[in-house]
Amino acid sequence: MAYAGITEVHEGRQAGVDGKFSRTYTRVFLVWTTSPTDGAYFAGSHPGLPLLYSSHPEDPYAYCTSINVAQDQGDPALWRISCQYSYAMDGSASPATGNPAIDSQQRGASPASRSATPTARPRDYNIVQNTYMEASEFDAYGDPILNSAGDPFLPPVELPKVEIIVTVGLNDVSAPSLAWLGAQNKTNANTITVGPYTGTAGKWKLNKLSAVPVYENNLAYWRWTMEWAYRSEGWQKKIVDKGMREKTAAGERQPVDPGSGLSPSQPILLNGAGRKLPTGTTPTQLPFTVFLPYTFPTPI
Repeated sequence: MAYAGITEVHEGRQAGVDGKFSRTYTRVFLVWTTSPTDGAYFAGSHPGLPLLYSSHPEDPYAYCTSINVAQDQGDPALWRISCQYSYAMDGSASPATGNPAIDSQQRGASPASRSATPTARPRDYNIVQNTYMEASEFDAYGDPILNSAGDPFLPPVELPKVEIIVTVGLNDVSAPSLAWLGAQNKTNANTITVGPYTGTAGKWKLNKLSAVPVYENNLAYWRWTMEWAYRSEGWQKKIVDKGMREKTAAGERQPVDPGSGLSPSQPILLNGAGRKLPTGTTPTQLPFTVFLPYTFPTPI
């Protein structure tokens, strides 16, 4: 098993450009082997052929996206190799396996970072914004939302809020550990980076985690999918401090209006220490931790 020669031929060369300025090229090579029993894999592995994701010699922004090997009909030791190049790599390299866990990988990755080894591939990211409605007693400037009589609206006004959702796909030889499976609906206890974004403690929450087994290129591995949510204000629930009673100096609770001995008809604003808030003072918001902090294991 050996090579007898290789040459690039003019027959079959092609080039094109479409309305989106996406350029494509085809180069054709002839490869001779020393034995008619040599197969297509051997012929297509000649060291003189272009490598996948190598650039075109005339257009450095077009990369080799596929290599096709065909045996000559009249000479079993002669092989015709067609190499396709494209400017838009992901658009031309259509899914080949039909398995979304494989075909969704390396989308948008640079040619230099792409790998045939699944566990050597870079992370895959998808970023979207999610809008949700949340009851709020404060406007965008932090001022209380009150009616013309100075009372809060009942029920509170719902305002649209935005969070960033980052979906991470990665390959690992192992399934998610129990530490990972116990991390869902937890927030980051320290600063972490998810994709292009770094968040200090309490800004990221792991919404969900899944993994499927995959066999590819003689390697069994797990395809992880993690969904992270980022909120710039963090994940603590902040509630306006108010109630029907207040604390005395002795720590006992009494009606806010001790003179009448009756509880008020509606909650009265408190000062964060259990006492009635003086008129004209900015209401106090009490923070509550509703998602536990967690030190996430690797990988992220």
